[in-house]
Amino acid sequence: MNTRKRGARRINAVVATVCAFFVTSFVAGVPGANAQEGEDAPKPGWNILGEESFPKMKPRAEANITTETLKAGDRTSYGFSFYPGMPSPADDEGNWTAQTWTTLIMCEDEDVPFDRPPTEADVTVQGGQVGQVKVIPGRTPGCWVFLMGEAWSLEDGMTFNNPRNRSFKDFGFPFTPVAFDPPSKVSVSVPATVQPGAKSFDAEASVEVGRIVDRGIESTDSSEGNFVVEAENEDGLCTYQTHEKVWLESPGSTGVWVARADLTSKQVEPSATWAAEGKTWEDLGRALKSTITVHREDGTTETREATPEQLMPRLENPSGGHVPTQRVLVEHVLTPTSAFSSDLWMGPNDMAEVTIVYTNLCWPGAKPGEPLLNTVEATEPAVTFASTVSRPAEIAMAKANISVEVS
Repeated sequence: MNTRKRGARRINAVVATVCAFFVTSFVAGVPGANAQEGEDAPKPGWNILGEESFPKMKPRAEANITTETLKAGDRTSYGFSFYPGMPSPADDEGNWTAQTWTTLIMCEDEDVPFDRPPTEADVTVQGGQVGQVKVIPGRTPGCWVFLMGEAWSLEDGMTFNNPRNRSFKDFGFPFTPVAFDPPSKVSVSVPATVQPGAKSFDAEASVEVGRIVDRGIESTDSSEGNFVVEAENEDGLCTYQTHEKVWLESPGSTGVWVARADLTSKQVEPSATWAAEGKTWEDLGRALKSTITVHREDGTTETREATPEQLMPRLENPSGGHVPTQRVLVEHVLTPTSAFSSDLWMGPNDMAEVTIVYTNLCWPGAKPGEPLLNTVEATEPAVTFASTVSRPAEIAMAKANISVEVS
């Protein structure tokens, strides 16, 4: 993934790190190299993106067999042609397509078994840039998988293999070449023999093409006024506002889903005197409001405001145990429409604005209405304001069938 951080600043003991939106593609259950029909089937919403001009993938698959009938003992072959149907490089204005792959799955009929296991020599590739074709057994006996490129997986994450983008190019020796451009056509032909007693020759093959688009991010710089002190109350707490504007780098015709925004204060173990003093984490800081607004190119806006539950402080200890290590003031997660996206679309030319208002201990020297400056002597531990967006992996599939009578 492209994770870009901009606008990081230090306020003496306070580190206010503003993490720019980063593009992620979390997809639960993406068909991997060995997937067959009925296993890890595409979930609703996989290819649901926003309104945009980025061309869709349109794969096709065809069976290549000339005879309509066969008889026992006949030599034949499993012949298929696959057309990945990926958009041309010219359609990707910013070369933001980070990873693509083409996976073929072919399953044999037990009445007409392969004469031998399929190999890379059975594959003919036209166009594109395919460094290697891996042939491996599928999950189902009698099925074989032909791998071109490297399919995205939740475990392995992204492989940058776009040979036209300088950020995604091969690194050269001694690294394994990963550059991959989907071919325009792939043909597979595996010899087979009709067995005695066979009634028909029925076989299926499919092509899966996939794409991950990784958009770069620009954001306002912290010096423009993030973490502004709004007011001080009688309990020694101040009201702060964090504010960030984020947009996608240009050029590019693809958008993303806005996923979440959160404000986290990294804390040590609470003082042993807290309980006696009647203090809680909430007393020392809580979020009052969190909004995420997308400003659209046509002048309209769309806003999501955090629920009261999302504004309640809570503790997290990533390492386990009973000592709290983080205080989450707000975790504003947008309504998910699937495992990786939300109901708030950010178009290629839109701007997202995140504002979080919260109370916390006052920083000595901070004046209401002014941004916190480097001269402020801070007593507050580090605070992290982060937002994320996602662009899901896109997958498209096509199938072809052989159906021949055996006399």
